[in-house]
Amino acid sequence: MKKIKYLILVFTLLLLMPFGVSAKDKVNVYLFRGDGCPHCAEAEEFFSKIEKEYGKYYNLIGYEVWYNKDNATLMEEVAKKLGTEASGVPFIVIGEKYYSGFAESMEEEIKTVIKEVYDSENKTDVINDMPKSVLSKTTADNVPKKGNSNDAVALFIILVIITLLVLLIINARNKVNERTARIDNKKLVEAKEEEKIKEEVKEIEEEKEEKEIEVLELKEENKEEVKNKKKPETKTAPKKTTTKKKTTTKKKSTSKKSNKKKSTSKKSNKKK
Repeated sequence: MKKIKYLILVFTLLLLMPFGVSAKDKVNVYLFRGDGCPHCAEAEEFFSKIEKEYGKYYNLIGYEVWYNKDNATLMEEVAKKLGTEASGVPFIVIGEKYYSGFAESMEEEIKTVIKEVYDSENKTDVINDMPKSVLSKTTADNVPKKGNSNDAVALFIILVIITLLVLLIINARNKVNERTARIDNKKLVEAKEEEKIKEEVKEIEEEKEEKEIEVLELKEENKEEVKNKKKPETKTAPKKTTTKKKTTTKKKSTSKKSNKKKSTSKKSNKKK
């Protein structure tokens, strides 16, 4: 969970970094010129030369004033607002700064002013503040499309939000999967424990039944032994008595016979 949070944060910061410059509004540099004016051509060449290095800071907007009366009127109105007179061309306006004419000595100052106005929090754009009735009649060159940078930033924000949502959804799904896996494991463990308990109960019941059967068998054996012990005593007792009587009678008879023999022997002795 912590790793995903850090990844989201790093990813967001990385995406935001390339848009650090484009998120700022560029400075509008206005060049009032005349077709065929050599100094105006020099100024245009200068701006095209610095475009690679400074193009990220400014938009160059040109107004041709020699053959366009509405553009000339606009130049006069802008000059009045800046507290000066536009006596000739080129007439360059950057924020609240203006330059009448152009020379090579102005180049470094113009670049510095462009950067300063770009970095300032409160940018001033004289022409944007002009009445719409004046601006609607003019014709400008290289007019930047409004909302380009804003659209890019909005698109970037949408992409970041979508990315974050996707990451959050993935994270939520992972959490759900982890929870379901835990619940399944818990249920599996509980089922195993339940089976184990059932088996133990079954074993105990089987042991109990076996013991009961053993007890019953022992009881039956004891009953048989008791019966067997009682039966011979009642049958053999009278037989013994009868045999004794027979033996006594035999003895008696034998004794009588011996007595008879003795008497006969006596008689025979007397006769002799």
